[in-house]
Amino acid sequence: MKVKCVVDDRENLTAGKIYEVTECKTVLANKIMYRIKDDAGGEYLYDKENFEIVEG
Repeated sequence: MKVKCVVDDRENLTAGKIYEVTECKTVLANKIMYRIKDDAGGEYLYDKENFEIVEG
């Protein structure tokens, strides 16, 4: 799945940039997180609310 970042207050994410989701995970009371390879090259979990789906 591909998603577009919709926030600009993250150090390792760029607003408007498309990212590939490598995993979707449900944590803490049904909160959905996306595992994404960020701008720093690491793969981390980010809140799905920071993204909109563009493909998949």
